Amino acid sequence: MFDLLTLLIAFALISLLSRRLSYGIAVVIASAVFIALSNAQDFIQILIKALTDEMTINLLTIVALIGILGYLMQKTGETDGFIRELKPIVKKQKVLLPTIPMLLGLLPIPGGALMSAPLIDGVAKKLNVNSSGASFINVWFRHTILLIFPLEPTLILVAKLTGVNMYSIILLQIPMFVAAVLVGYLLAIRRLPGKEENGNGSAWKLLLNLSPIAVVILLNIAGLHLVLSLAVGIALSLAIGRVKPRSVPYTLFRGLNFDLILAIGGVMLFKWGIESSSLLGLIENFVRQSHLPPAVLLTVLSFSMTFAMGMLSAALGIAVALFPYLVMGNAVYASLLFMSSFLGYLISPLHLCNVVTLNYFRENLKGLYTKLLPSALIMLIFSFVFLALV
Repeated sequence: MFDLLTLLIAFALISLLSRRLSYGIAVVIASAVFIALSNAQDFIQILIKALTDEMTINLLTIVALIGILGYLMQKTGETDGFIRELKPIVKKQKVLLPTIPMLLGLLPIPGGALMSAPLIDGVAKKLNVNSSGASFINVWFRHTILLIFPLEPTLILVAKLTGVNMYSIILLQIPMFVAAVLVGYLLAIRRLPGKEENGNGSAWKLLLNLSPIAVVILLNIAGLHLVLSLAVGIALSLAIGRVKPRSVPYTLFRGLNFDLILAIGGVMLFKWGIESSSLLGLIENFVRQSHLPPAVLLTVLSFSMTFAMGMLSAALGIAVALFPYLVMGNAVYASLLFMSSFLGYLISPLHLCNVVTLNYFRENLKGLYTKLLPSALIMLIFSFVFLALV
């Protein structure tokens, strides 16, 4: 129970400290406080494990490369070119605003909201959307498409773990996808001015400016490691932008976001701290002793675990292990597991997309939560009721 209290203290610290300090520093401090209070004797060991863990190194490398690619596309004019050519095609700026993160949501990378953030920034400013609104739009619409995207890794994972056909789950989640888009539209888009773009967009120029991102996606889908795929995308961006060879090292260095890298390190430290505490044991005991309906337990536990961890895959695996009799071979419960886990993950302070979005727009957690929390709650209730009626 004490570990649960320390977890709540850590989350409160993130919220409070991020108002005055950078989000990365706030997460690192909160992670250190949580580990010091819950597992002080193993603090150094947990720190070493977190920093040397293959997943941590991989994440740090990927996010660093994403930052470099995003910076390059901005400096070489590819970002502006993409927006310039897409605007006449989409016409309405209020439609363009959610379209950009939704399209880039198809890029299955941790912290990928860092790519869409600079792309929607200019459009948001033209429509007088404040930083909290832009942060919500970037996070929310980036993730709605993942509910029905057959290449989404966690959707594939749920299907494999439960033995349910993935397309059966996707079919059930089409109404959730439509509802999520509608919720986001009503809360953040509907009242924006209907400004339109004039002129004709060039499909060729659009593809050229998008090619560094497209190449990363295609190579990664084809099986190339994401780090290598990003390296190819960066090389292509350098070539398109005709960056002089002697300027390459300095340009790459400028693309590194050290505060963001610090934040990612803090997130992984937090993850290791939770796994080293007694929290998972407490959850297991609660499931055994509770007399609540299994569907309610599955929803609450899945939502809570992903919120606490900021990691979707691990929580999904734990939930399936705790409720095999409920989710195995059952598409409805498999979808309920995915939706509740997904929404808890979506609003977690440790969710990498939230971290990078807050970092880019210089917004605090409270500002993001203004629209994100009610949206997630509406979707959680809608998903539970809809699946109960199927």
